[in-house]
Amino acid sequence: MAEGRLGIEAVLAGKEQVVPGLPNKIVTAAARVLPDRVKAALHGALAAPGSAR
Repeated sequence: MAEGRLGIEAVLAGKEQVVPGLPNKIVTAAARVLPDRVKAALHGALAAPGSAR
């Protein structure tokens, strides 16, 4: 429910995006600076079968 409130507040404040939570902010910041090759390797490791264990 808190995410919905943050989203509504962001829209009312004229913001186009809102990233709630520190872990999400870290991932978002890293995605902006890491090369595509590194992001692809990380995604491959996280999306591999059995990686959720």
